[in-house]
Amino acid sequence: MHTRTIVVGALVLVAMCGCAPREELALRVEYAHCRLDAGDARCALWPDRRLSLWVEAPGAQVEIEPEDLAAPAAPPVEIQGGYRYEIELAPDATSVRVHARAAGAERSWRLPVSAGE
Repeated sequence: MHTRTIVVGALVLVAMCGCAPREELALRVEYAHCRLDAGDARCALWPDRRLSLWVEAPGAQVEIEPEDLAAPAAPPVEIQGGYRYEIELAPDATSVRVHARAAGAERSWRLPVSAGE
């Protein structure tokens, strides 16, 4: 009888909390225009500090972290089920971060970068 009371109490607490499981959000990012050194996980940038990102996040609002950019990103181009962004990273940026947000879900992706001298 005591175990049954605990189980019922736990179920009542969960129902009162209104806790719903977090929705999963798919986020896929591909990138181009950087050099990767063998054994180094950082993207070695070319001197122009430009990157091309392809982002797929169905049903989500996508944002590229503005602090990472030298200037606001141009509007993305829809291509192959995702969006292509052409960006230029700020001189002091050490990474580029992409955030995807939808109702009840959020996902982020990060690519560390270096000057690539």
